[in-house]
Amino acid sequence: VVIGHVVSSESFAHQVIYWFHMPVFFMITGILSNWGRSDDLAFIKKRTVSYVVPYFSWCILLFCIFWIEDPLKYLCRILYGGAMNTTSYTYPFWFVCALYISSVVYNWFVRRNVKWLYLAIAFFILLWYIVLCKYRVISLPWSLEVVPFVLLYFIIGIYANILFDKKVIVCTLVGCVLALTLMLCAYYGIINNTIGMKSVEMHNVIFDVFVPVVFFCGLKGICLMMSRINVLTKLFSYIGKASLVIMFVHSAMFHVIGNVGIDNDTYLLLFKIVGAVTGGCLIYMGCRRIRVI
Repeated sequence: VVIGHVVSSESFAHQVIYWFHMPVFFMITGILSNWGRSDDLAFIKKRTVSYVVPYFSWCILLFCIFWIEDPLKYLCRILYGGAMNTTSYTYPFWFVCALYISSVVYNWFVRRNVKWLYLAIAFFILLWYIVLCKYRVISLPWSLEVVPFVLLYFIIGIYANILFDKKVIVCTLVGCVLALTLMLCAYYGIINNTIGMKSVEMHNVIFDVFVPVVFFCGLKGICLMMSRINVLTKLFSYIGKASLVIMFVHSAMFHVIGNVGIDNDTYLLLFKIVGAVTGGCLIYMGCRRIRVI
């Protein structure tokens, strides 16, 4: 996500990263969440503390530090949420809104053991694709227009993970080979599809499902191999714990870092990526006992 936000939007890296970075993020959330174990109110309370409170806290904190725009206009932005909260400091925050609403909806269905859950979600998503193809959908409060796709990736992640665990080597090899093939096709202009969840640039249901699953399998296989190296395990484990803070602060870190006097574009790019991730980890280290952030 950090790399996708710092590289040029016209670059090959940006195109490839935007194929999978948010879909895979939601797939992983679907896998790791304890769905249906808490009653509705307890789950909502937990997710509100985990997502909504930090969302408003970071919006307010960043405004106090950078004085982003007119206070009333900014207040309207953060209350409406989603794609409308698109200042240069808060543009990644849409995902928290979508994640919160989607988690509450999905847990509600799981708690009731609705047998037609997946069929209903599939039907709703296909209907939503048709609407998107014919009409330009406005940005709804708290990314409601994105929720059907988040629910889709929750389900895909759960089943892709089950399949992967049964055939680890096969899924890893197939995922890596297909991912490399797709990247070569994109590099030579054979494929120019995009998957933009924030702006709902999703108009090919087969591509939008197939490509994230391919990259998920390849990435999980690579991660399993990397987990054998103790140093990398500890490093990425800590980054994982700090991931939500990194998501909230990395765009602001880009502004703080600026150009820092580095003329070489590649070195500047690397410095911003490392600086944003490191800065997020340090902020997490200093503030992890403060529940509101």
